[in-house]
Amino acid sequence: MGAVTRLLAGICLAFLALRADGGVLKKVIRHKRQSGVNITLPEENQPVVFNHIYNIKLPVGAQCSVDLESASGEKELVPPSESRESFQEHTLDRENQIVFTHRINIPRRACGCAAAPDVKELLSRLEELENLVSSLREQCTMGAGCCLQPAEGRLDTRPFCSGHGNFSTEGCGCVCEPGWKGPNCSEPDCPGNCHLQGQCLDGQCICDEGFTGEDCSQLACPSDCNDQGKCTNGVCICFEGYTGADCSREVCPVPCSKEHGRCVDGQCVCQDGFAGDDCNEPLCLNNCYNRGRCVENECVCDEGFTGEDCSELICPKDCFDRGRCVNGTCYCEEGFTGEDCGQLTCPHACHGQGRCEAGQCVCHEGFAGVDCSEKRCPADCHHHGRCTDGQCECDDGFTGADCSELRCPNGCSGHGHCVNGQCVCDEGYTGEDCSQLRCPNDCNSRGRCIEGKCVCEQGFQGYDCSEMSCPNDCHQHGRCVNGMCVCDDGYMGEDCRDLRCPKDCSHRGRCVEGQCVCEDGFTGRDCAELACPSDCHGQGRCVNGQCVCHEGFMGKDCKERRCPSDCHGRGRCVDGQCVCHEGFTGPDCGQRSCPNDCSNLGQCVAGRCICNEGYTGEDCSEVSPPKDLIVTEVTEETVNLAWDNEMRVTEYLVMYTPTHEDGLEMQFRVPGDQTSATIRELEPGVEYFIRVFAILENKKSIPVSARVATYLPAPEGLKFKSIKETSVEVEWDPLDIAFETWEIIFRNMNKEDEEEITKSLRRPETTYRQTGLAPGQEYEISLHIVKNNTRGPGLKKVTTTRLDAPSQMEVKDVTDTTALVTWFKPLAEIDGIELSYGIKDVPGDRTTIDLTADETQYSIGNLKPDTEYEVSLTSRRVDMASNPAKETFTTGLDAPRNLRRVSQTDSSITLEWRNGKAAIDSYRIKYAPISGGDHAEVEVPKSQQATTKTTLTGLRPGTEYGIGVSAVKGDMESNPATINAATDMDAPKDLRVSEKTETTMTLFWKSPLAKFDHYRLNYSLASGQPMEVQLPRDTTSYVLRGLEPGQEYSILLRAEKGRHRSKPARVKASTGEVSR
Repeated sequence: MGAVTRLLAGICLAFLALRADGGVLKKVIRHKRQSGVNITLPEENQPVVFNHIYNIKLPVGAQCSVDLESASGEKELVPPSESRESFQEHTLDRENQIVFTHRINIPRRACGCAAAPDVKELLSRLEELENLVSSLREQCTMGAGCCLQPAEGRLDTRPFCSGHGNFSTEGCGCVCEPGWKGPNCSEPDCPGNCHLQGQCLDGQCICDEGFTGEDCSQLACPSDCNDQGKCTNGVCICFEGYTGADCSREVCPVPCSKEHGRCVDGQCVCQDGFAGDDCNEPLCLNNCYNRGRCVENECVCDEGFTGEDCSELICPKDCFDRGRCVNGTCYCEEGFTGEDCGQLTCPHACHGQGRCEAGQCVCHEGFAGVDCSEKRCPADCHHHGRCTDGQCECDDGFTGADCSELRCPNGCSGHGHCVNGQCVCDEGYTGEDCSQLRCPNDCNSRGRCIEGKCVCEQGFQGYDCSEMSCPNDCHQHGRCVNGMCVCDDGYMGEDCRDLRCPKDCSHRGRCVEGQCVCEDGFTGRDCAELACPSDCHGQGRCVNGQCVCHEGFMGKDCKERRCPSDCHGRGRCVDGQCVCHEGFTGPDCGQRSCPNDCSNLGQCVAGRCICNEGYTGEDCSEVSPPKDLIVTEVTEETVNLAWDNEMRVTEYLVMYTPTHEDGLEMQFRVPGDQTSATIRELEPGVEYFIRVFAILENKKSIPVSARVATYLPAPEGLKFKSIKETSVEVEWDPLDIAFETWEIIFRNMNKEDEEEITKSLRRPETTYRQTGLAPGQEYEISLHIVKNNTRGPGLKKVTTTRLDAPSQMEVKDVTDTTALVTWFKPLAEIDGIELSYGIKDVPGDRTTIDLTADETQYSIGNLKPDTEYEVSLTSRRVDMASNPAKETFTTGLDAPRNLRRVSQTDSSITLEWRNGKAAIDSYRIKYAPISGGDHAEVEVPKSQQATTKTTLTGLRPGTEYGIGVSAVKGDMESNPATINAATDMDAPKDLRVSEKTETTMTLFWKSPLAKFDHYRLNYSLASGQPMEVQLPRDTTSYVLRGLEPGQEYSILLRAEKGRHRSKPARVKASTGEVSR
């Protein structure tokens, strides 16, 4: 909407600048904004599309040309569901027109405001725009027009001057502001067109990479030379001490050896095995012959080499200590062989009749023995014989070329053949060697074979003992069948010896010599009949073993006399007369009797008492008692009773007594027409034994009874006094009644299997603190009073113990910027741990980290040096948090940074470093020669600048020092920053010429203090030819010869060690003149 508004506003301003006569602006038309109009909007799921086309007719003229370029590259918004179409609108006068079209699409549900005030306001604005354009159209069609010449070209245009200039009616064009150009001031105008090395944006050059300046005409230097050089035509001219395309690298004072080191931050970083300012000094003997690494001045040789300088070849696996190593070759001891003496040798090389494996001979076929020297017998005689010169001598029982065959005894006596060492005998022979005659069917294993004939065992018979024999041949009273006697009639027994009884006495008696002796209860020739007891005493007959008694007799044996009608089953018959049971009477006990004649309080009817009113019982002797006694309500001090009684009584007696010892019995009476009562003024929590009697004519019934305990009151006012991780303290209101103890119960609601904690408290306690609880657990606390071993109703409250914080918290491994915090996990189940730290006593400046419940350590970083911090650990679960566990610690001092050697002389080294962040007292420098010697220590104040510089003096010439610089504050000292640096070699001293002739000079000097290899003497002859002489280090004088007479010579003498040279000692002297 904003873009459309600006477009139309620009057009309106341009066309409102109409000429009256001289093209001067006459008036600006403004319309007061009208209120919104009533508009009918489409449904929510349809897009809202506005198309407005404005046709403004221009007069024909030659002086005005309108820029009718296409609109800017912004694309029209089209609803997703609508195809892109081309909209054109023309008037009848096609040559003289400008068509303004604005189109506003509100996509479906873009604002969800079908009837919202904002949409109505938007439509109101559109109506206002229509009014403005209509006014503009009237102005432009009244004849004067905008310009004098007709407009030609396309029917769309951009806003005039693009907001970057003013429209001039004199020239009918835009006068652009500085930095803009073009027919409608839409093109940025930058100085020098940015030299085609940048982009022009709002009149300013945005230079391409590598160029800079207002017009991008200057070459840029990489990283602006890092402020360590000057940029000239895109090239960095580095300041002294720096190098590189961007001057980012420090220059090493002494050039590093290209082979053995590299320059890093102004210092040579040497490869392993080399040292020195230029990394050209090998640390190990012969540089380990390039067959190993130099570690702490000792060679660590590559595989295959050994020795102090790795010059010796090593033998494979050190010959396994089974031989001597000579120049990489193993000379093995006896019994061992191989390149590394790792293989065992075999005795006599197995005589060439086998192969050697792990020191043992594996002999070829046909040979045996430790050294394969013996001939082998076929199949080793199968271990059934001895091998003698390749032939088997078989053991007893074996035969054959390889003793594999079993031998039979006696050759089977000629009566059989040998199979696998056993004789298979011919028919009629048997025995291990077939020497015995065989019996028929081998006597069926039921007898012995003697000379081919069977001698049968007992019980068997026949020529081959195949038949069974019977005992005693059945005494001739039966037949022998399969060894058993089948007896003739009248005989029995195993051998048919016994006489048989009729029907075997029916199995109810014993057979004795053919006659039955019957068992008790049986009789008859064959014991088949049942017998009666005592033969019924002759007073009855025996039928199937039972007596059928004659009239007037009874009993099992008809011995007893019988009573009339058998006493009707209501008495006992004694010698023919009835002795009636209680309640019956008469000669045959046929009549009923009443007990105690109903006590004269009722009538006896058919043996039952019909009692008078109010009486009951079998004999009407009892008063009708109350029944169904129930307790309808119980309180702390009362008991309500109710009962039933169908009879009328005079009154009821209620008696009640406490069940404990020394309880006083109380009673009261209730009228006979009432069947309920209330016992009052009872003691709370006491059990009472209650009895209710019915009273009639001063006679008391049996009671109906019940045991009832009055209620104990519930405690009141239970509240929590304190809740901690492992304890809960509660308090409550006192009770003004007699009771024995309070009972308080703690139950863990999270762990049902955990036992309850119960505590009894004596009066008058009203507070209690329970310890030993689990952190972060939900507990139910119930309070009761106890009296007479009875617990009253409880008062319950629920609370959760606090989460415990991580324990054994410790801060260790503290440096200047880091610290390690460790702890033990809390006992409570938690979601996580919150670690918070910050500078102590600085509120708000804290960092919080959320950790998991399983973590037990955390490393804190990015701390400030020399600062006291406080760190806390808090357990968290949902919305619960523990008390924090806290520790304080102080970070260490930070070490100096970027320690470097600035310069050195033969007796001093100048150092510089960047100061640390901590506020310190001073710096402590410790230094000592690397080769050994006493160390020295100095204190240096901290510079107020960013770096501190100091010079170590009084050093030994030509000596490499190990130097450490640490920050000091009170008793605290930081880790040191370290560096190795060497002093220069001192020059030879007191160089002088003591003797000279026309052609010679004699030089003398004193040796320098530094260790060195040799001297180098330089001078030039009169012809200008330079001369150089190398002198041994123990030399302190030298004669120059071959000089020209009368010439002055400049002489330089240096001490050298490796590539290091001392400063020269100089002297000038002249040779003598030639005497004329």
